[in-house]
Amino acid sequence: MKTLIRVLKHEINDPRYFQIIFLGSFLLFGISYLDWDANVLTYSVFIAIAIITQVSFAFFTTKNYASIKSGIITALGLCLLLKTGELWVASLGAFVAISSKYILRLRGKHIFNPANIGIIVYITD
Repeated sequence: MKTLIRVLKHEINDPRYFQIIFLGSFLLFGISYLDWDANVLTYSVFIAIAIITQVSFAFFTTKNYASIKSGIITALGLCLLLKTGELWVASLGAFVAISSKYILRLRGKHIFNPANIGIIVYITD
């Protein structure tokens, strides 16, 4: 029971939950109040590919599945910043963004913002 309480305290203090809430709020605000195109399918592709890629890399490297929250943050960042009507672009952007976290590393940490890497790859294509 003490272990469960310790885990819950750690989870509640995880700042990634706040990032997810704020990024999700910004996205909902943009869609509902600023009349952004609500391309739910594209947003779903960003989120699905980011989570699948995050889980796959976690499985083959760290086995740390709590990192899914980081994948969701990257996906929401892509939803906010990368506007595309092409599903393959959304898929590629999400895959490259998450992959960059595991490939472009320095001292065990990713060195670039993953969403920015996904956007740069899209822009230079």
